Amino acid sequence: MNAPATPRPGDRRPDDAATRELLGAWALDALDDAERARVDDLIARDPEAAREARSLRETAAVLGEA
Repeated sequence: MNAPATPRPGDRRPDDAATRELLGAWALDALDDAERARVDDLIARDPEAAREARSLRETAAVLGEA
């Protein structure tokens, strides 16, 4: 039996679009553990999602200071 493949940058999965919709909630730390794990996995594989996540987290931090 083969071990599961290690996710690589650029790998796409069918549920990535739904996971991307969670980026805003991720930036606000408003996800449960399973959702957070999905987003963390997406961020590790998708540079565009990682950039968006960083931007959203920076925005959330600025709003939190206001």
